[in-house]
Amino acid sequence: LHSPANLGGTRTRPKNKVAALVGLGPQATVEKLDEKHAVKLIDLRCPNLNLVDAEATAEGIKSIPIPDNTAVVTCEAANVFLPAPWLKNTILDSDTDCPFELILSARQAKNE
Repeated sequence: LHSPANLGGTRTRPKNKVAALVGLGPQATVEKLDEKHAVKLIDLRCPNLNLVDAEATAEGIKSIPIPDNTAVVTCEAANVFLPAPWLKNTILDSDTDCPFELILSARQAKNE
């Protein structure tokens, strides 16, 4: 979920309504958010970035073992985020929806 927006309320239902996008580009869809869950912090257990950086192919990144739920938390994040413009553009300009190839594209863009 990214790019949240407050759609406001109405006279009869003054409570704010918050929505965010799922996906990027013309295929992005709008989802109404439960604000309690949108800002709830989540614990992520990601592979060590040194392992990811050591791989030169999408298959290599795919082969990195996924940490189990008892592993050390490597990142605390929220369910909703605003992607940096360079990251959004990199994803939109990619010819793939494979997450492992997108990691390679994002890494290359970050290093440019």
